[in-house]
Amino acid sequence: MRKSTKYNISRVNAKFNNRFNPFPVDYVEFEDSIWEQWITRINDGQRKEHEWVLRQIQTLSESDVEWFAEDYWKASELSNFMFGSLVVAVWSRIEDYLYFIEKNSVNSMDRTNSGVSIQSLMKKFNKHIGIDIARMLNFSIANSVRILSNCFKHNNGKYKRGHKSIDLLLKPIENAWGLKNNKRIDFTKIPLADIIVDCGKFCAAVTLEAKGKYIEKYLPWQFTTGT
Repeated sequence: MRKSTKYNISRVNAKFNNRFNPFPVDYVEFEDSIWEQWITRINDGQRKEHEWVLRQIQTLSESDVEWFAEDYWKASELSNFMFGSLVVAVWSRIEDYLYFIEKNSVNSMDRTNSGVSIQSLMKKFNKHIGIDIARMLNFSIANSVRILSNCFKHNNGKYKRGHKSIDLLLKPIENAWGLKNNKRIDFTKIPLADIIVDCGKFCAAVTLEAKGKYIEKYLPWQFTTGT
């Protein structure tokens, strides 16, 4: 008797499809995503810490209240650090996705993804797949995430304008996110939900473009059921 294999999805195909959908592409998907849960946990944690401090000081004198000021500040500082870490994670996922697409292209001879700059990666996309990722939808947002990630990791959380065009944020983005040169980034004010959805649209645009190029026959783009 033939064994039923309905919904028997290949682990390899499942892995590939997860790579091709690293972020939600709209706010309905976002509400059900791990990214929304991450943001909610940070906000809930800060709110609970602040509420605890406020309860403690209700019966204290004004001089004693100062003892809890540092606890209130620490809760806010921790949230800022955690949101910065989230930005790093968003760029890491984008970077991993782009490497995966490029190194599995038919023309790519590179099977590693270490030590490659964004400029080098862009050149490889052009050469191996024929895609100018800088022209893809929301590339400016994805690239801005890369810049903020680098600021968090390498500049002690301070925003620093780059000298190369690829390392410069667009002025409207800089202003909207409240970024000032050589000033500490307030990651709590970065519109992360909007950014994550925009990055999802960027990745979807690259995937759609890549499917029509060299790698369509090389990778399993759809889930398949076993027989």
